[in-house]
Amino acid sequence: MATDGRLPEGCPPTGSSLADGPFYRLTRTNARVGDTLDVSDFRLPLHTRKSAAFGRTDYCGGYAVSVCADMQDLINAREILGFARKKSISRLHLSTGMGRIMQTPGEVGPSHHDWWPSEDDFVPPHEVLVDGRSAA
Repeated sequence: MATDGRLPEGCPPTGSSLADGPFYRLTRTNARVGDTLDVSDFRLPLHTRKSAAFGRTDYCGGYAVSVCADMQDLINAREILGFARKKSISRLHLSTGMGRIMQTPGEVGPSHHDWWPSEDDFVPPHEVLVDGRSAA
């Protein structure tokens, strides 16, 4: 698992499964179809200053990346959630060696999942499907 095995006890939680299949993620606003994403697009909440999980090494959710099984949830989120409005949407191709995943429905949508990557600074195979929106 990510962070060299230094995850909090019980993390990933019971009920998580091996990540496998296509998932979708909100990515940076300046990403365009055909762009390659980098490690900054997969920064853990634990390392993201704007996150409530920033610096919380005891919080399992701080080690998970948000993804959705249904791209429509992200399209809808861009219409109704301020933080998502200008983000690009990318498809990730996850397979069983890439970590664990658990469905965690929430404000982004019912298909939201937490994904605990198998290693730090991991960038999965991906493609940008929807351009980010430039600042108005």
